Amino acid sequence: MSMRWSKFFARAIFLAFSIMPIAAHSAESNKFVTKQDTVSLVSQSDSVAGNSIRLGLLFRLEKGWHIYWKIAGDAGEPPRLTLTAPEHAFAGAFEWPAPDWFLVNSLGDYVETGTVLLPFSAILPEPLPVAGVDLHAIVHWLVCDSTICVPQQAAFKLHENAGIETASAQSSLFAAANAALPRPSPFKAYIAADGVLVVEGGGLGAADIKAVHFFPDNPDAIVNAAPQPLEFRLNGFSLALRPAKSNGRQPLSGVLEITDGNGAKRALTIEARTAPCAPYRN
Repeated sequence: MSMRWSKFFARAIFLAFSIMPIAAHSAESNKFVTKQDTVSLVSQSDSVAGNSIRLGLLFRLEKGWHIYWKIAGDAGEPPRLTLTAPEHAFAGAFEWPAPDWFLVNSLGDYVETGTVLLPFSAILPEPLPVAGVDLHAIVHWLVCDSTICVPQQAAFKLHENAGIETASAQSSLFAAANAALPRPSPFKAYIAADGVLVVEGGGLGAADIKAVHFFPDNPDAIVNAAPQPLEFRLNGFSLALRPAKSNGRQPLSGVLEITDGNGAKRALTIEARTAPCAPYRN
């Protein structure tokens, strides 16, 4: 067992596999309800033609509770969904907004809080029949606060009608989730061996930016619990990341979340090339 999972299981206290069923309605499945969260499967459309359906796993998390991002950080794991019906249906990968940085003890995690929709595409083996289709999914996830993690599991059922595509009552959630997706960065970026991430471009000065945080694609790329001091440069800014000892001279990719002076956030995907710098420092 890895050190990361050893740390995680030290935090996991008990299991919760119960589900409180609530009647499903159009474009939303039955709901899983606990003191920590309410979870359901939703559809972007009330009816669909063809064999591709836009679905989303919807979390309504109580205050103080979180789930894990696609890269959990030092502990935890992201939600996992499997379509069990119809036979041979396939669920694509979740689409993720930028996470929050969560520190507890010596662990640095990447989490999602509040109301979170994780959209994905379901591909069916054939177009929807006239009667529509019943989608069945099994989902596993962890919901945690600062002291305890609760592994949860639920089975969801959602009926999708066949016909001309029409927007569902949940379609606005999909629009908001799409707006929150990280976009490719228009800026130049490079990472030095000592962990300094430099981002260059217009509109990146102290008058434009209040805060910046980097979330790596590889949880072992940097020390996830380390602070990321921000410094402004003539044509951009730098973040002093702390690289993992085994990753001192590797390119770096991930999501950069930039907060402006008004508190508005934008998330950018970056691929930072390596650049000469001072020797690696512990």
